[in-house]
Amino acid sequence: MVSPLVPPLEKVTAGGQRYRRPADIESAIAAALELDPAIRLARASADPAATERLASEVVVHLIRRAYRQGDLETHGALLGALLRRCSAALDHSVRGDRFPDAEEIRSEILSRFAEGFAVDAAGDPQHRLDFFEIRFNAAFARLRLDVTRSEARRRRHLVPLPEGASAQNDDDPRSLPPKVFSRPANQEKQLRGVELRRAIDALPPDERDVIILSRILGYPIESDDPSKMTVAKHCGVSPRTVRNRLTRALAKLARTLDTGDSP
Repeated sequence: MVSPLVPPLEKVTAGGQRYRRPADIESAIAAALELDPAIRLARASADPAATERLASEVVVHLIRRAYRQGDLETHGALLGALLRRCSAALDHSVRGDRFPDAEEIRSEILSRFAEGFAVDAAGDPQHRLDFFEIRFNAAFARLRLDVTRSEARRRRHLVPLPEGASAQNDDDPRSLPPKVFSRPANQEKQLRGVELRRAIDALPPDERDVIILSRILGYPIESDDPSKMTVAKHCGVSPRTVRNRLTRALAKLARTLDTGDSP
């Protein structure tokens, strides 16, 4: 039975049936909503071995819910916790001994994942984040495979892919529809137009990250609050470096779009 506290997913199958979360995920979301917000954040940030750690599917729901309620501080803190857990998983699944340019690939995967939340916040009619509330590991593995295969095509040779998904629910990502975060042109209008989206995509990964985090997701560059998610903290660089990257990125976007206006 669906909890009255947890709204149903919006995505539907080709046959018109709504996607549904597994019963245990539905129950875990309902239980998490009864917790104090500080406890929810602590459990989202808990060590992987901790029994009270919230499942990634639950954290995705809480992030989306916080944004829709206008609670950007909670949204940023929870998204930061989820990105850190994804980054740790990628350190194991996208290793330098298996992938050329592993660091760049990991950055692209995290950037694409964070961008998915921006698309969702803008009103993604495909409701692609719904997959992540059903089977997070399989959905994230699908995204990881999309990026690594794109890198393989770019380098014109096959890159060996790691076996399995990640530590929890080792579902086969091939069971999901292809291209979890594909970028069809008709969806780019949700992010201020086709030309802007293409220009952002063309930026170097480090510059693209600061544009997405600061100008789309709305995170501050720095903060006096050590618990607050910031662009500098996410990128692992100083606020000055973030500002330099942002300046370069905005200049490139202005030239590409042939306008002096900043996004």
